[in-house]
Amino acid sequence: MSLEHLALIAEIIGGAAVLATLFFLLIEVRRNTAVTRSSAQYVQVDSIVAVNLALATDPIIAPLIAKANDDYSSISSEERLRLQFLYVNYFNLWQASYWNNKAKLLNDYGFELWDRGLMAILVTHKACTEAWAGMQHFYDDEFKDHVNGLVERERIKHRDGTVVIASDSGADAA
Repeated sequence: MSLEHLALIAEIIGGAAVLATLFFLLIEVRRNTAVTRSSAQYVQVDSIVAVNLALATDPIIAPLIAKANDDYSSISSEERLRLQFLYVNYFNLWQASYWNNKAKLLNDYGFELWDRGLMAILVTHKACTEAWAGMQHFYDDEFKDHVNGLVERERIKHRDGTVVIASDSGADAA
């Protein structure tokens, strides 16, 4: 076998090794992406669980939310501030889920759950509505437009005073 033949065989083996390495890297990048996505979702779920657990166990916050929902004008400026700090956590988590969905770290279904859950808080808690109105300018325009678009759709949906509940089939019932 000549030196040229050996060089050609070595080149073929080298090319095959490069292809095998690229294939291995592709598999590892996909695996790492899946782990990153999963981790991002768990971190967000863990964050909302921590906030909700604090709400469920705090003897002050739950009655304060109820008081604010009954008569927002009856709460003191200190109570408004306390609720504002609570709701800014929700807004920050919501914004994180929005951008994680845009970056494909949170799937569309997972993001829709965040959207629906946090929109429910925004439209049912008077203090949350007030906090969003006063703090939305701290958030980027794209996220702010997303939230305000959802709020507007909710207003249109409920303008006649009826509550609309969407079923799994997509049909609405009053």
